[in-house]
Amino acid sequence: NPGYLEVIADYETFEPDLKSWSQRAKKTVLWVKDEGDHKRCQVQI
Repeated sequence: NPGYLEVIADYETFEPDLKSWSQRAKKTVLWVKDEGDHKRCQVQI
């Protein structure tokens, strides 16, 4: 059964870093939300 990891990050290159990591790790990014001073995402692991 897949699990889910939710991440909150407050640095500028988070989205490209997340995309790069998810491709290398073969994980699926389910969504990324910009919440003003930070971004939140959920990854299927």
